[in-house]
Amino acid sequence: MQQQQNQYDFIMGSPNGPKPKFSIKSGSSNKMFIYAIIGLAVLLVPFIIYMVLFAGAPDNKEQLVKVVQQQTELIRVAEVGLKQSRDDNAKNLARTTSLSITSDLSSLKSTLNSQKVKTPSKLLNGGKNAKTDQLFTNAQQNNRFDEVFLKELQDELVAYQKSVKSTYDLTTNTKLKATLSTQYKNASLLIGVAPE
Repeated sequence: MQQQQNQYDFIMGSPNGPKPKFSIKSGSSNKMFIYAIIGLAVLLVPFIIYMVLFAGAPDNKEQLVKVVQQQTELIRVAEVGLKQSRDDNAKNLARTTSLSITSDLSSLKSTLNSQKVKTPSKLLNGGKNAKTDQLFTNAQQNNRFDEVFLKELQDELVAYQKSVKSTYDLTTNTKLKATLSTQYKNASLLIGVAPE
């Protein structure tokens, strides 16, 4: 007696009919899974490398570099005041400014380096203001150095504080925001005003 042929034998494979060319066995499904993982890894590796190299760099690099340049110039101006001023108030402000801003500069440069923003010395000195030097030379010749120095340093500190605030407002990175917040407070103390 002949077995009745099922119309779905071509899917299930009949014992008497041709063997299917592709069958799902546990060995071949493991190979397929491994190939899928390898394919996914090949696609993800370039993306991960890109993220490691380029992610995390702040969008407002120009503003951050400007703040670093202002810090460098403030330190330079404070050092001039330390050497040339005769008044104790001028010397004290110069010393305090130099110490505070040097610490802030070191902290900001460290944070920027961790964010892949380079701050080479040539770039830092880009904020040097030759007009300040001329102003100090004229003031010294007129015996008004301390008065002019105090006003100039205060004006530069106010401009610096505003730059730190505007840079803080544009920054999204949490670590940078914390650093800039501290530096804003330090600048406020040097100016002699309560931070906002």
